[in-house]
Amino acid sequence: MIAPLTRDARGYESQFSTNHLGHFQLTARLFPALRQANGARVVCVSSAGHRLSDIHFEDPPTL
Repeated sequence: MIAPLTRDARGYESQFSTNHLGHFQLTARLFPALRQANGARVVCVSSAGHRLSDIHFEDPPTL
């Protein structure tokens, strides 16, 4: 996905913040409840789309 460069309130790039930091924040804030649940866990899943094609660094998409 090619989105225009925007930043969140903390100054992080929005797509990075949404796709990565958001998951971390959710897990971190749920941690006390997960600890109390004795045996609860967080399962992270991701797409296998990166296996469909190589990354062409010399030919970046244009906006």
